[in-house]
Amino acid sequence: MSTITKKALADSLKRILLKKDIDKITIDEIAKETGVNRQTFYYHFNDIYDLVEWIYNSEILVGIQGLNNHDDWKKTLSTILNYIIKNKVFISKTYKLSSLNKFVYKSLYNNIYIFLNDSRHDNINKDEKQFMAKFYSIAFNGILEDWIENGMKQSSESLINNLEMVVNYKNRQF
Repeated sequence: MSTITKKALADSLKRILLKKDIDKITIDEIAKETGVNRQTFYYHFNDIYDLVEWIYNSEILVGIQGLNNHDDWKKTLSTILNYIIKNKVFISKTYKLSSLNKFVYKSLYNNIYIFLNDSRHDNINKDEKQFMAKFYSIAFNGILEDWIENGMKQSSESLINNLEMVVNYKNRQF
């Protein structure tokens, strides 16, 4: 029952976001839209931002679970991009919140670090792997923010191809 209520609150927030910005939405509006009382909201979430974070974690995480077994960062990024496109209004109105940035960073970092821990990369020490995973996660996250901020005009496939070009740009100096 708890997950059903959380999902209903999440769906209500998304519907209200079609008409209003996040900072103009109240918990009373979400509760009323959902058909529950204010206390029910607080039983599940501390505030609206906690609900937003739950949405990211429950909806995006479902899509990328199991991908950490692959050594292809593109699958993780593609799943995240497809979610963003499908939920364009929600993302556009909430992406500046730190929870999305943290979530995307953590997801990409974990996936890239697992890739770097593959036996093909035994010549790279742990500190270097952590630095590389951090570097690419921050870079990808920055590109993703720019893409969202500019209206997601570039296709997700094109964005991933551009990122792959940079990742594969080896042994060349600027």
